[in-house]
Amino acid sequence: MPKSSIPANLMTEQQVLDALQKEVEFTSLTAVAKKYDLQASQLSDVLKRRANLSKRMVGLMGLVLVKFYEKVGR
Repeated sequence: MPKSSIPANLMTEQQVLDALQKEVEFTSLTAVAKKYDLQASQLSDVLKRRANLSKRMVGLMGLVLVKFYEKVGR
């Protein structure tokens, strides 16, 4: 099975979460939530994996969910 690669302009969900966590560590949970017009509790739940990123949250962060498929053999 060939190794998958993600195009440079795309991020995995984990990369998005990691970036959010770094923002929180640099400023604060409240500041990051305010920046994206979210409730701090929503952001906390996502970062602690008690909730998933919602379509609304992704949109407020200036992102769009892109689903793609890669053919592997056959």
